[in-house]
Amino acid sequence: MATAPVTNRERERMREMRARGLSLSAIGAEFGRSARCVLDHVKDISVHCRHGRRGMDDAAKARMLAAHAAGVGKDDLAKRFGLAPQSVHPTLNRLRKMQHGASA
Repeated sequence: MATAPVTNRERERMREMRARGLSLSAIGAEFGRSARCVLDHVKDISVHCRHGRRGMDDAAKARMLAAHAAGVGKDDLAKRFGLAPQSVHPTLNRLRKMQHGASA
């Protein structure tokens, strides 16, 4: 069963929502479309997405690294910092690289 084409009105609303910083998946859920569909209709506008987790400022990043160095397990880190368990390891690696680059 084919999905109906995106209307101009939907496209404009998608673009407005994306310009406000909403994620592709959140916009897609609003319209019953996939994130990929939304991307196809908003990729030409300039949106600067924040990298990293919301609320994870420099102090939180330092606390996370310190907690891991003190032996706090990855499951506990995920709970403390609001991360998905599978994202703790990549996050720690990224933070270590950033910390190493800043000290060099």
